[in-house]
Amino acid sequence: MIFLVLSKGGYAQIEELVSQPGTVIWVSDGVLSNSDLAAIRGRGAQVTNFSRRIEPRGADIAEALETIAEHHPRQPVWVEHVPDF
Repeated sequence: MIFLVLSKGGYAQIEELVSQPGTVIWVSDGVLSNSDLAAIRGRGAQVTNFSRRIEPRGADIAEALETIAEHHPRQPVWVEHVPDF
């Protein structure tokens, strides 16, 4: 499963899921520290940290999903999203 994580709170909600080997996580810049990233990788998850902050709405999400699709074609992606209502 592939996760797009945009905030520390979002990561906290899926932390137990993503600690399983084979999990793929893409993280907005600044969400996790280098030591957090290393610890997650040490548990067998594949983590990619974007080099920039991904805003939770608009074109940033679309661009992030395009990048993820380049690396993981035809794979479903779970996107952290909090509706405005």
